[in-house]
Amino acid sequence: MSRYFDDGYTVKQLPSVAVKLKEINSLLGNLLGVNPESKELLKIVHTELVKKFANRDNYFGFLKAFTNSPIVQSISADLQLISLVRECGVQNPSLVTPPILHVVAKDLILDESKVFTPPHQDVISTKGSIGQVVVWIPLHDVLVDGYGISAIPGSHKLGTLETDSSGFGHQVKPSLIQGLPSKYLELSFGDAVIFSQYLVHHTHTVGDFRMALSFRFNDISDADWAKRNYFVSFERVPVKSHFEDLRDEAPNVSIDYFSNPGTST
Repeated sequence: MSRYFDDGYTVKQLPSVAVKLKEINSLLGNLLGVNPESKELLKIVHTELVKKFANRDNYFGFLKAFTNSPIVQSISADLQLISLVRECGVQNPSLVTPPILHVVAKDLILDESKVFTPPHQDVISTKGSIGQVVVWIPLHDVLVDGYGISAIPGSHKLGTLETDSSGFGHQVKPSLIQGLPSKYLELSFGDAVIFSQYLVHHTHTVGDFRMALSFRFNDISDADWAKRNYFVSFERVPVKSHFEDLRDEAPNVSIDYFSNPGTST
């Protein structure tokens, strides 16, 4: 995984995940009354989701129920995916949250500032184990016009960078990354991109429709995380259906604690 350590991310085809993605797309198509074998599957799914979006509560309830289906949940325990996570330094993976489903289309957005993220580092908000990684898996090919991820290779080696406020919540000060080239990550069906929480990245704003899943993994073996009682920034609220944002309540830890990722990322 030398490329991961050089660039802060790596892209790898995971055949077993691809099998699950086909099942997930079939489930999605069946639930929306779309032929899963249709060559226009994505286009029709997009159209059907826009219809649901007219009733926001129903739309978001549907996506939540879909994400909680066993086949979607099972990806986080896929052996090939877990092997990749371990190869990238997370010895004993622990999910930060359940899988997160990302749906992006201009007509399915409430707040663009929350969707089209500026250059940022996830470490600012997650505050888990030092070597935390993110796995991002699209449900289809994501080409240059597919609302994918752009990243600055090697930026994870810069440690935690100073931020400015933004509609998203935070962004890396532009002057700190000025002149650093970014790379758009084109992904094929079955590809997974895994990246360090220190990697500077942002969402590409060009596209039509995109669906992807993301997974965040802390390391239970991290001694420093253990000293902080295995703090997690997002806790599921009992009985309720949302996550409580605890990012500003991390006990006895400031972002300076994470300023140097060392060799773990």
